[in-house]
Amino acid sequence: MTTAQKPLFLIPETPLLFSAVGCIWGSFHEDNQQEDSPYLRGMLKTKDNREFRAKIRENNWRRWVNTEQINPSLPNYWRVYFRTTRAGIINNIELVRVIKQTVPLEIEPFGESLEDYEDLFRIRGKIAETTEKGFSIKIERNNSPNERRPNFKYFYLTIQSALNSEAELEKFWDVICRRDGDYLKLIKGTFITEELIKNWDEKLEQQEKSYPSKSVKKNKQTQRPTSKQQSNQDITTIMINGKQPEITVKFTERPEVPEQGKKIELQVTGENGIVVKGELNRKTLAKQVQKIDNFEDWIGAFSGPISEINQEGVVILERGSVQIFERKKKVKPEDKESQQSDGT
Repeated sequence: MTTAQKPLFLIPETPLLFSAVGCIWGSFHEDNQQEDSPYLRGMLKTKDNREFRAKIRENNWRRWVNTEQINPSLPNYWRVYFRTTRAGIINNIELVRVIKQTVPLEIEPFGESLEDYEDLFRIRGKIAETTEKGFSIKIERNNSPNERRPNFKYFYLTIQSALNSEAELEKFWDVICRRDGDYLKLIKGTFITEELIKNWDEKLEQQEKSYPSKSVKKNKQTQRPTSKQQSNQDITTIMINGKQPEITVKFTERPEVPEQGKKIELQVTGENGIVVKGELNRKTLAKQVQKIDNFEDWIGAFSGPISEINQEGVVILERGSVQIFERKKKVKPEDKESQQSDGT
């Protein structure tokens, strides 16, 4: 049985959960020059020939391309995070998930095919400002503190459509928008009332009956995924007590650094026999490897957060880093005594 993809816009488990996500059909084009960052930056070109600044995690992009989940020269459906300017222009798009056209979506309340979700955005937050022409909504942090982004508190999104005239500031709303050129236009807005909060469990139960999570809509686009796609789909990030574990392995074999390339893949076998693989910046690795020539004896450390452990038992790092240290010889106690007796 084909497993459906994760839903896009189902009702959240808690009534006051902040979020801002969208679905865009477009092709991503990398910039010729990239920063030293985990992200690839470039332009997202849409069906209506709009171009938006966008970014995507480089390890995700490479993995999707290498496993043939996407063709980098063709457009795809993307689940995105985003921002808007104060004037309401969409910007700072982050491509967080490619929506596979060969694997069916779970049935959802806004449509039963990918075309229904094209350029659809869902925003959940507090009303910050209303005018005759539009409104802004405040997206706050759901979890406090956020260990990865401790300085992040909130941001604002502007929608170029008038909301209900009775909408009060600081009240929580769930709004559905459709992209219209560079802007978002309101389709539907729902005020999360106290009564709705009280009956949230019933709402979730009704949603499960109407849109069961295991239901699959059969259509012309639905095909059985290849074994390569299915195996990749089963991969999940390792988490322990809600945190992504990290690993450090020591090694003594000098890494080979290629002469070209921005990012390279390094695989080392630690002193304990553990094999670790991960991507890192070529220039950064080269600087560390150069240290080896200055040391009589050395040891290296390859570390980073664990993304997965593949079928061969190789530990895959989400982002790796290498440090080279000088290994100083330990002086035995008897050697110290002989040095002291010699007056040295």
